[in-house]
Amino acid sequence: MRPSLTTGGKSVLATAGLFILGGVIVRSWPLVSLGGVALVMLLAAMILFYPRTILLGRRKLEVAWWIPPSEMAGGALMVGNPFGLQLFVRNRSPYNLGRAEISVLHSEPIEMLSPDPATLIAKGAEVELELQARCHSAGQWFFYGVTLRLVGPLGLYQVIAYYPLPLTTRIFPRFAPIRASVPHRPRTGTPHERSGRHPLKLRGLGGDLREIRDHQHGDPFKNIAWKATARMRKLMVKEYESEIMVTHYVVLDISWSMRSGDFGSSKLDYGVDLAASFARWAIESGDRVGLVTFDSRVYSKIRPSDGRPHLAKIIDRLMELRNIVDEDLTNLTQGELVRAVAEFMLYQDGVNVRIRTAPTPQSDLWDRIVTDHLGNLYDFKALAHWVDQYLDKHQQGRRATRWWRPVVAQTQELRNLRRFCQIRGIDLPYRSGDDVHGSKDAGLTDAISQVSASRGSQFILLISDLEGITTGGGVMKGLAMAVRKHHHPVLIVPHTPRFGPKPVSEESRAVADILRADEDRRTSRLRREVAKLGVPVLHAAPEDALMLLLRRLARIRRLRSGRGA
Repeated sequence: MRPSLTTGGKSVLATAGLFILGGVIVRSWPLVSLGGVALVMLLAAMILFYPRTILLGRRKLEVAWWIPPSEMAGGALMVGNPFGLQLFVRNRSPYNLGRAEISVLHSEPIEMLSPDPATLIAKGAEVELELQARCHSAGQWFFYGVTLRLVGPLGLYQVIAYYPLPLTTRIFPRFAPIRASVPHRPRTGTPHERSGRHPLKLRGLGGDLREIRDHQHGDPFKNIAWKATARMRKLMVKEYESEIMVTHYVVLDISWSMRSGDFGSSKLDYGVDLAASFARWAIESGDRVGLVTFDSRVYSKIRPSDGRPHLAKIIDRLMELRNIVDEDLTNLTQGELVRAVAEFMLYQDGVNVRIRTAPTPQSDLWDRIVTDHLGNLYDFKALAHWVDQYLDKHQQGRRATRWWRPVVAQTQELRNLRRFCQIRGIDLPYRSGDDVHGSKDAGLTDAISQVSASRGSQFILLISDLEGITTGGGVMKGLAMAVRKHHHPVLIVPHTPRFGPKPVSEESRAVADILRADEDRRTSRLRREVAKLGVPVLHAAPEDALMLLLRRLARIRRLRSGRGA
């Protein structure tokens, strides 16, 4: 580590140079002497400070950190909730290192609530600092390391030391408080399923007696209540009910349009919170829940099941949506991918695979070299070998993340590189929506067909902003088929203008009105066609809670069934 001049040191050096230059020009030896004294002072400060930089290079300064258990139930870290970060610094050198300024490198959604701390590190001292942080988006996020800035005597020199300390945090989505049962359920079902909490009207003789009512056209003859008929002097029938488990499916749009905006305020963050809350409610009600995520294709699918382990699996899949590395869903060339992994390894693990000197044109080494867009050369074979060894150790260690889904890439080497990015928190840019019109038709159509393939009736919660979806892409046919199979889809559309920045002036309000009108124009026809199929379409805003949406669904269902509001 080499010390560098601070702003004050650069000012002293510039002043010394001016004195010497001015003294030589005007032949004033006192000015030259003043400049020389300033230079001697800089050299003395350098001699005094340099041993400290050597000790830093020899790791005489130990740095460690950890996240203490959260006060939340189960110790889970939740979106938007502050959490602590304990930082420990030990000086094992024989010198007083003086004042150290500390800064933390972390993933973009993490916000440090505490200002960058500064502390005095004396000889043999142990310093423990408590920092506060907060994360704005659910997922697996990372603290990469700590940067220490030590300032020498008189504040003329500084040295910046980086300590790679990878620390992984899992931030869970917000769970909306649900204090009441959801008032809507399928009108039909299969009585032979395992019993649950939802009553189902039956025409047969099985189940418990629900009521005795007036005879209606189509009621079977065997259900006539003869004693009640004789007493009331009109035909009365018995109606039975049984309890079933209801199957729910959450279909979530994860495309580029859902990701626009800041972390924590995007439509995808809202969709993840809504899906997680809905899944938790359904499983706590004793029902089954499945999950399908899609973009231009179905990204992941979890078949319906029940129980807390299954809920944990769904939450894992939802938390993975911010760490997508698949080749067809990210906007990255092979050279850019190699550069991202190689530069990360250089600073975090000290492994350098960059080739400084290009081999001759006839050399066989070109078969193992990859060039990035800046012309830098990297040894791809060495990089792939090191990553492969790391993944083997990772899968054998305690931190193995077996819940990651398979990565889509052309070769096994590229799959390993992208898996490394996923595990170590290297952000890969998600693909942009250049081809907006019809870009998600195939993915949504496939998702609906897979969800509606079941014979039993089930509730389908579809969350999408409808960007890039057309009426002629097969989506309408899929929804119509789901309705004919007695499924009950409900479409929740995050209203794009509501998820943008808040207007603060007349001009920004005019722009927001234009964006709102443009979205309504682009999606109004599709919403009307969906509504014609009997599928409720609800707009969602960031301030809308899950229970508010469910109450709106209940009112729609009552109106459609003719029971009134």
